[in-house]
Amino acid sequence: MNRRHKMINTDGFGYMVKSELIDLNIDAANEDDVFNYVAEQLKSNDYVNDGYLEAIKTREEKFPTGLLAPKITLAVPHVDAEYIKKPFVFIGKTTEPIDIKQMAINKDMQTDNFCFLGIKDGKGQAGLLKNIIYALRDDEFIDSISNANDNIKIFNTYVKFLNKNN
Repeated sequence: MNRRHKMINTDGFGYMVKSELIDLNIDAANEDDVFNYVAEQLKSNDYVNDGYLEAIKTREEKFPTGLLAPKITLAVPHVDAEYIKKPFVFIGKTTEPIDIKQMAINKDMQTDNFCFLGIKDGKGQAGLLKNIIYALRDDEFIDSISNANDNIKIFNTYVKFLNKNN
């Protein structure tokens, strides 16, 4: 593997991005399909415990996590730390946009971009979400995830933006 394509990992929130937790081709008809698939992947890789799937569905119903930026949409589902065994960011892209609810205002929206957050330290949640919101305003980040078809490129993009000190 040449140096240009090497997966890097550095300090900051970027350490939560895991190469085995990137799937840019999730076949899902709805939000439940995405949650079921991601929960299965996280459980099989020992990142979450048995209560995770129910917790993510319950929390998303009460507190939706869809972010509608001018050029892109992204969902950032997350749960309380008690369901997380190891910190992670699971990056997913569905084959077709699916219906979700927008954060804070519960309006309908669609996205095919998902960034599941597994936070062990609740104090870090605000900083991680802040980095994601800043990234959604950056054309380099938007272009990279909008045209995502390469796990290494998407991995490095997320690491770079999650490590920024905003």
